[in-house]
Amino acid sequence: MLAHSLPGIIPGVFTWSVITLMLSGCLAFLYPLLRRLMLAYPAPLRTTLIVLIAAAPSLIASIVLVLYASPELSHLFIHEHCHGDVCGAHSLHMPISTQTSAGLVILSVLALFLMGYLALRQLSKGKRYSATLAMLSEARPNQDFRLIQTEQPAAWCVGLLRPQIYLSQGLINQVSKQQLQTMLAHEHAHVSRRDNLRKFLVHWFTFPWPRAKAQQIRQDLLQDTENTCDLMAVEFTQTSAEELGELLNTVEQYCAEHGKQHQVTSEQRLAAFKHEMRLYQEFDKAHWRRLLLALSGSFLMGAVLFIAAAFVSHPVLEWLSR
Repeated sequence: MLAHSLPGIIPGVFTWSVITLMLSGCLAFLYPLLRRLMLAYPAPLRTTLIVLIAAAPSLIASIVLVLYASPELSHLFIHEHCHGDVCGAHSLHMPISTQTSAGLVILSVLALFLMGYLALRQLSKGKRYSATLAMLSEARPNQDFRLIQTEQPAAWCVGLLRPQIYLSQGLINQVSKQQLQTMLAHEHAHVSRRDNLRKFLVHWFTFPWPRAKAQQIRQDLLQDTENTCDLMAVEFTQTSAEELGELLNTVEQYCAEHGKQHQVTSEQRLAAFKHEMRLYQEFDKAHWRRLLLALSGSFLMGAVLFIAAAFVSHPVLEWLSR
């Protein structure tokens, strides 16, 4: 049965890959402009928009592929033309009859399988890492985090679908009870938002992007995620900006004493937090209007990309298959 299905599956994989690459290149080119537009919105909304931008090529390519497989729908986007004696509405016509077209199809299928292998390998490494941390840590009574006996300052969560929070003994010894509650609230924000899963998806969705643009969008997601969790932690614990600054300075100094340096200083992170807090408060006053504008813009961009992909991809694919 698999052998009979391959003639239909392989061209479908090739079609999806080509459309995804085309749209990924388009969005990578547009991302600097989109990034400037998103700066007017607070970090929580920006993280969602970044995930949508990264996922858009794959999602739109899947919809276009379904469209091409439905002759009764595809005629709305594909000009009437003939293949030999066959004219009128038809499914995507991809005769793989030359060495070039066969090579492109094989290359796209192999590249997709390689991506899948690398993603599964990363998941496997993450699972082993989680298992190792579970063995090296201990549960605290009436606490929802696991403790690691080390003087190195550390607080983080591990896992995609069911994240687990880990704290080091050195960090607990260094901060006050109030500061510890703020740090735990920050990590709980990561857990509730499934931020590890978001970063994993954005990493692989942007795998076809040019390297510099892929690194940029991933770094933006990381920074916006941290700012979002800072906002959620401060709101939950009623911590002031000054108290957050003291916590960041304490952690930074303790890290420096143990030879661990951060790319972003505590002053830079506090300044970013204050800026995000202003954006968040301004956005809250005009919440529905600005949220509607962001959603409308996202939908419009997706619709334009879909229509462009539906019109352009068909002749490109048939040209590549010659």
